[in-house]
Amino acid sequence: MKIVFQLLFTSIVLALSVWLFTLIPTPSDMTPHYGVLGLVVYPLALAFYVSVVGILGISVWNLIAYIFKDEEHEEEYHEKSVEPTTSKKKKYNYQPHLKQQIQSLNTAAQLSGLAPARPTNTKKRSDSLLFSTSKRGSFITGISFALAFAVLAFFTYISIPDNDKLYERESKSYKIFYKTEDYNESRIMAYRHALEEASKQLIDSENMYDTFEADTKRQIALQCIEILIKEHNTTKKHERDTQLYHFKRNARNHYARTEKLIKKSMKSEKFLQKINNIISIPNDGYYLSFPDVGMEKSCKNELPVDVIFKNFMPFYIKGQESKLDDFRIRAITDSSVKKYHKRQKKWLHTLHEKYPK
Repeated sequence: MKIVFQLLFTSIVLALSVWLFTLIPTPSDMTPHYGVLGLVVYPLALAFYVSVVGILGISVWNLIAYIFKDEEHEEEYHEKSVEPTTSKKKKYNYQPHLKQQIQSLNTAAQLSGLAPARPTNTKKRSDSLLFSTSKRGSFITGISFALAFAVLAFFTYISIPDNDKLYERESKSYKIFYKTEDYNESRIMAYRHALEEASKQLIDSENMYDTFEADTKRQIALQCIEILIKEHNTTKKHERDTQLYHFKRNARNHYARTEKLIKKSMKSEKFLQKINNIISIPNDGYYLSFPDVGMEKSCKNELPVDVIFKNFMPFYIKGQESKLDDFRIRAITDSSVKKYHKRQKKWLHTLHEKYPK
């Protein structure tokens, strides 16, 4: 009966644990909030989870064993103990003397190993189970956190390259000229020049708005180049994407030719990634692909990038206002959203200063 209850209750604990495991945030969930720290927090959270589940499972198993242990031990003792047999006739009943003799016999049997020793202290058995639970729980905890720190070491010293290697590998791309095809098309050449100017502006940017403006102009120039390339051939999308990647790299490398400018360019790209969650628009309806922006017509008419950017900004600001409203509603029920709402409000204030209604 004991083993049935142990298996039943331990299975229930494990089933609940599996369900709770699905509630643990993954590294991809943590990264937007904690950055690289999410890679550190996840294995530690996982180790804590495994430790708690392991200790809980062992505790339930030992608790069931403790509940049934007293009864089994008592039954075993009574089966093997010598019980006095007395005569039902009163005049031949020497029960007091027999009890004393039988107690002596039981004691001798216990000392010689012929009978089980009668438990004298329930607390000792309880302490033994508590020690066993603590010992096994400590073992599981130690193993869990040791594995967690091994994972951290892997990410820190193996997966994530050091800054010198990362810089050396990335800086080599600044010295490469990537093959592109402009089809001797004056409009493509014009937007390639605009792309070079936007890339220069991005490298020299000093604040968040300047970085956003330069990156947006760079995207406008690239989209115009893509639209015009489609007029000259029917290449596959991945081939066009490769061409656009080459145009983008060449425009950056056209300006960043010295070590100082290369470091500055890499710093600007890193800053752009940092602020991307603020300046981005979750709804594509308000981005460059929005039909009312008229990207295709503007590019084919060789409209300057600065003019396209100016025409696009009302749609972008509208998208940012919608994004702020979403944060405002979510912040009512989720306190963790308040900091994002505050940053979005500050960014929208900057936009309104640049483009007053």
